[in-house]
Amino acid sequence: GVGKSALMVAWGRRFERRHGPDVGFFFRHYCGINNEAGDWAHCVKRCLEGVRKAFGLRKKVTPQLEYLAGSFGAWMHIVDMLQGRVVCMIDAVDSMRNV
Repeated sequence: GVGKSALMVAWGRRFERRHGPDVGFFFRHYCGINNEAGDWAHCVKRCLEGVRKAFGLRKKVTPQLEYLAGSFGAWMHIVDMLQGRVVCMIDAVDSMRNV
C-alpha cells in the first residue's frame, strides 16, 4: 500500500487524454484485481482481443497456450505493418502467474 496502483490509474487516464488519438489501442491490465487477472494467458488474450477490435482484424486469438506467446509477437508485427500503435500498461506484473 503506497498507492502504486492508484498512480497507474491516474497515469493511464492522463496518458489517454493526451495521446489517445495518436494510439490505436491503449491496453490496461491490473494483475491483482482478481484471481483470473493474474494469469499471463488471460492478460495476453485480453490484449490481443482488444487489438483485434481496435484495428478491425478478422484474425482470431488462438486458444492454445503453447502458441499464445509467439502469436503476441506476430500480432504486434501486423499492427506495425498497419502503422498502428499499441501501448500496454500492466500493473503488478510481478504477481503474474504461470509465466
